[in-house]
Amino acid sequence: MLSGRDLPAWLNSLERPRFFAPFSVWVLVAILTYALQGAIAYRLLQLPRSGLDIAALAALLAVMSANVAYNVVLDRTRDPLWAYRGLVLFLPVLAVLQVLLLLADPISGGLHLVYVAWVVGYDLPIMRAIARLNSRK
Repeated sequence: MLSGRDLPAWLNSLERPRFFAPFSVWVLVAILTYALQGAIAYRLLQLPRSGLDIAALAALLAVMSANVAYNVVLDRTRDPLWAYRGLVLFLPVLAVLQVLLLLADPISGGLHLVYVAWVVGYDLPIMRAIARLNSRK
């Protein structure tokens, strides 16, 4: 609904690198990301109230909100270069969350590293490759 019209057609029109995951993998990652973030939020809410866990929860909400906003803007702008740049701008927020989680609840910090590994190890390089391959479009 938020993606606008003809998103699948636009996605199919892009040149993609060989290591681009099928759409079903992206859907699975999105579901697992929000499930993982829900579990982290639950853990943070179970901690005795302190400034650190409140800051971590606020950072988690910021990351979740930025993720949704990123996807909506990407779907609306349909600009692969913006997708890469937007992801680069997302990294500092992600890093702040990671540090706060490690300090507030090391288990949550460890769980969140799975998402950080996906973003840094796959999502960022794939978006860079897509931006390069489609810079003429």
